[in-house]
Amino acid sequence: MKIRNMTIDDIPAVREIGNNSPELSVTEENSPFWSTERLVGWVKAHQDVMLVAEEGGEVVGFQITNIHLPSKVGYLSDLVVDESARGRGIGSQLVELTLEKMREMGVTYVYALTQVENIKIHNLLKKYNFDKCKKMVWFEAQL
Repeated sequence: MKIRNMTIDDIPAVREIGNNSPELSVTEENSPFWSTERLVGWVKAHQDVMLVAEEGGEVVGFQITNIHLPSKVGYLSDLVVDESARGRGIGSQLVELTLEKMREMGVTYVYALTQVENIKIHNLLKKYNFDKCKKMVWFEAQL
C-alpha cells in the first residue's frame, strides 16, 4: 500500500469512492460528492493536502483537506477508505501523513466534522488527540 499526493488522473476513482460513501452525506437527500470540475481545480491549486491510498495500482482511499494559511487552520474535509480495504490501517496512515503535511505548512489548529453516528471515525480522530466538541448543526447553501 502506498500513500501519495492526489493527481488529476485519480479523480475518477476518488469520485467513485466518494459517491458511494454514505459517510460523506450531509443532508437527508444524500448530497452529492464533489464534482469533477471542483476536484480538478482543487488538485491544480496545490494549496491543500490531498492524498490517495493506492493498492495494486488502484485507489482505495483518500483524504481531502481545506487549509487557510493566514489563520493556520486546517479542515479534514473528506476521509474515505473503500469498504473492501477497511480495517487495515489505511485511514490511520492517511490521517498521520495529512497531519504531518499540515504541520510542515504551519497549520496549528485542525478540525473535522463527522456524522454523529460514525463511531469509527470518532475513534480514529481521538487516536490523534482530537477532542469531541459540542453538537453542531450543519447548514449548507449552493452559491
